[in-house]
Amino acid sequence: LTPGPAPPGRRLLGGGGGGAPAAGPAPPALMAVGLAGYAVAHTLPAFVVATVVWSVGDVLMVGRAFAIVADLAPEDARGRYLAVYGTSWGVATVAVPVAAAQLLERVGMEGLWVTAAAVCLVLAVAQPGVGRLLRNRAGGSRYAVSRPQ
Repeated sequence: LTPGPAPPGRRLLGGGGGGAPAAGPAPPALMAVGLAGYAVAHTLPAFVVATVVWSVGDVLMVGRAFAIVADLAPEDARGRYLAVYGTSWGVATVAVPVAAAQLLERVGMEGLWVTAAAVCLVLAVAQPGVGRLLRNRAGGSRYAVSRPQ
């Protein structure tokens, strides 16, 4: 916890006061740049740069995911929300390799990386709107989902 205003880096990424800071569009945009880098990389240094770029985006985005899920959940349902979120990772662990293999077969390696980058760009563009939608739904609070009484 940091008393006072958010540090400059946190403000840049969309964070502010209390709760899990919003990731903002920067992390998925970094992931998109790094993944697109794989499509054009042909040397070890180029692959290393692409890996570092998408990894920074990944750490910034995924590193706060559990806190955001917990903030979205009603207090008495946090365990269930986190369980469903955790299960989604298990589903992705099975589904993504199958989908990636199909993409690789149909569009090749460059197409696979460009598609992955495009998905990240969609996330970067959609994130601010989703954040506004959640805040409006919660009556202005950062993430909390309002519950009917």
